[in-house]
Amino acid sequence: MSLPVPHCPVPGFQTSYHIVAALDLLGRRWILRILWELRSGPMGFRAMQALCDQMSPSLLSQRLAVLQTTGLIHHSEGGAYHLTDVGTALLQALAPLQAWAEQWADQLSVQEETERAEAHQERSRMQMSSALGSPPTFLSVAPRFVVQDLEQALTFYGQLGFQTTYHDEAFAIIERDGIDLHLNGFPDSPRRHGVCWIAVTNIDVLYQQYPPTNAVQSAPEAQPWGLKEFFLRDPGKQQMSTQAPSKNPSTFLRTVPVMTVNDLDRSLTFFAQLGFQVQHREGGFAIVTRDEITVHFTHHPTIPPEENNSVCRIVVSTIEALYQEILSIKALHPHLFVRMPSLTTQPWGHKEINLVDPCGILIRFSEPISQADTGSEQGG
Repeated sequence: MSLPVPHCPVPGFQTSYHIVAALDLLGRRWILRILWELRSGPMGFRAMQALCDQMSPSLLSQRLAVLQTTGLIHHSEGGAYHLTDVGTALLQALAPLQAWAEQWADQLSVQEETERAEAHQERSRMQMSSALGSPPTFLSVAPRFVVQDLEQALTFYGQLGFQTTYHDEAFAIIERDGIDLHLNGFPDSPRRHGVCWIAVTNIDVLYQQYPPTNAVQSAPEAQPWGLKEFFLRDPGKQQMSTQAPSKNPSTFLRTVPVMTVNDLDRSLTFFAQLGFQVQHREGGFAIVTRDEITVHFTHHPTIPPEENNSVCRIVVSTIEALYQEILSIKALHPHLFVRMPSLTTQPWGHKEINLVDPCGILIRFSEPISQADTGSEQGG
């Protein structure tokens, strides 16, 4: 890819406007971020990599070379990178844009607070006036993992004591001690970490008896928050963290999905519209709850929404009432919804609603179909 420089047209333009070349350069990934981090003074390669979310050394080297070639930074003999006079002038020119960005962020925060209050009022109104019966309750949650080799994953979880309760060509449900995990087979999917948290009893027995020999794992270790933990990673890089609060015979108690997001604030805003409350937040980690379930979030800014494989399945009651509630939320806050929610009937005997949050998390609400309700497929 040719470098954007003054006097030369950039791709897609026949004229050689200098501002177009500058905007083309600054629009390339990480370029503006590197310049911004150098505003405080010279910096070495490792320090720059740490500030830029541990980006790959090869990519950082490429971007630094581009900035040196275009005259915005200089590499000193001592190994530090610093802004040239032209680079410093650029950041000074961008100062009004930074002031505008702060004002914009404040405005959006006020807007989101107003929207949350309006959504809360709308939910309260619906619960009082709904003719669909009892308001929906969130009963349980099941993480879903995307795996490249479904059969390999089922074999791995079979060694952990899970039983397969449903299996078709590309999807499987496994169960142990009343908890479910869902597996989707996508041979061409990128290898990204999926994570879930499983509460167990007698973690030492579990550690000695069950972990497969081909699993990457840590030894059980007491944590500062009062639980003993160890983790397993299956051959498809899905990670399970098991935690034990007691010394009873080994039993799997419940699961908590861990969602990976590139914008923690936007996901928390979205889940707040669904009635979740933030119970804990620290740095790039957050815990939210509603009714009987808990969901964890971790912040990974480099994963775009279209590549996010985070999925959870939430079992609810009165799913039709929840569907109407979601449609009302969407009417108030359409910008939070990536696509139109749908209510469908599945071959494994559940009605389901599929939602995608702004960071690409797929949320699948599910309710078993009763014998008196044959169900009907809806959408919109």
